Amino acid sequence: MKRDEDGYAIPLAGTADSRILYMVITANPDAGAWEIPEPIEVNPRGHVLTWIGDMHQPSQTIELYHECLMAIRVRYQQWVDWYINYIWVEHDMALTFSREIYGWPANLWEATDLRFHGSQIFG
Repeated sequence: MKRDEDGYAIPLAGTADSRILYMVITANPDAGAWEIPEPIEVNPRGHVLTWIGDMHQPSQTIELYHECLMAIRVRYQQWVDWYINYIWVEHDMALTFSREIYGWPANLWEATDLRFHGSQIFG
């Protein structure tokens, strides 16, 4: 599998109808340390990834659904990556994909319409 040509668990080619507000913030690394299991460590830069939006993935199996995610930048030995500590989805199929196929800690949330206005989302 070639890193730049093949997807690992998530398809590299997303559909054009997904809309996401994506943010990377810098937080106190100690604030999220209790979320991370040992021997993984919080990356000292304190980066946290969040997104919320209308998703359509995998596009061939799920209708449009809402998803909200939070991930903490971590390191383990020489590797640096994201540790997903929370995902909320509003669709049973999205929950099944997130938890049972990808192994992510997904939970259901109450469905509500999301209204996009520039860099803001209301819902």
